[in-house]
Formats: sequence, C-alpha cells, structure tokens
Amino acid sequence: MKSRTLTAVAALSLGGATLISFAQTPGQVEAQTPAPIVVEAPLEVIPDRQPETPQSDQDIRKEATNAFAEAKADCRHERGRQAQADCLKQAKDDYTAMMARVHGSKK
Repeated sequence: MKSRTLTAVAALSLGGATLISFAQTPGQVEAQTPAPIVVEAPLEVIPDRQPETPQSDQDIRKEATNAFAEAKADCRHERGRQAQADCLKQAKDDYTAMMARVHGSKK
C-alpha cells in the first residue's frame, strides 16, 4: 500500500498522467491519447486564374520584344531553311500583332 502511494506521488511530481494510471492498475496498461486540437482558420478561395491586369504600353513593348528575340533564337534550331523561314515569319507576325495592340491599330 505504501509503495503504491509513493509511486503515485512520484508520478504526480513528474507530471505523467500515464504513470498514475499505471500505478493504480498494475495489471492493465492503457495508453490515453489526447483529444485532437481543432483550429478553425478563415478559408480563402484562390481562383485558378487571376484576372488580367492592364499593362502599360511600355510593358507590352518589352514583352513583345523579348518574346520576339526568344522566338528568333528558337527558330535557329529548326531543321531546314524553309522551316526556319516559316518559324521566323510566325514570330514576326506575333510581334507585329502585339505591337499593333499597343498602338491601337489592328493588322
């Protein structure tokens, strides 16, 4: 009886709730799991695609120029002169269309 009391006091000093239940029932060992902690946070819905933001004319010019330079570099890797010519024509048409948007005309 005295050893059970000492065991219970030692367990309380250590702060182990599992040790207290073990000291009281030496034949049965039960692990008590704490209740899960639920944290509710506000849900923010992020659309798959953000709405387009208006770009300045200077931004569109930079984008068109950089895209054209990249397309020209990619066209150099095409096999055959005709394939390279077709690729460059498509790149030039894309560049012209983007620049037409900047200037407000449609070509």
